Amino acid sequence: MCFWAVQIGMFCYCSPMDLPADLPSDVATLQALLRASEARVVERDGLIERKEDRIIRLEKLVADYKRALFGAKSE
Repeated sequence: MCFWAVQIGMFCYCSPMDLPADLPSDVATLQALLRASEARVVERDGLIERKEDRIIRLEKLVADYKRALFGAKSE
């Protein structure tokens, strides 16, 4: 996470006023930093997706256990 950003929840917000003065002015270096940042975002998105999939599987497993323990609803 960028050290100059204000972290709110899971999201990182920063304004141009929050940027440090020592950012490189070289376009190639800035592009490399941007690509690295995008790679971290993609990695985190993948992690979040895997965790969401696991939550769905566990919720289904709990529902199956409840159905096995208490039987099907008779509504």
